[in-house]
Amino acid sequence: MTTSAKQKPNVAVRLSDDLEQYLREKAAAAHRTLTGEIRMRLEASRQADQQPQQKGQQQ
Repeated sequence: MTTSAKQKPNVAVRLSDDLEQYLREKAAAAHRTLTGEIRMRLEASRQADQQPQQKGQQQ
């Protein structure tokens, strides 16, 4: 069986019950799925991590 470029293997992440509940509540409030909420937060974290690198390159 082959996978297309759009099909990626699942990544399992264990979350504490309280963290999962928090993320589910935030996702519902933003009309996102749990996966969408996690993806959005990880992307924001990645962008924040890259900002100091970009500022250092401008000097």
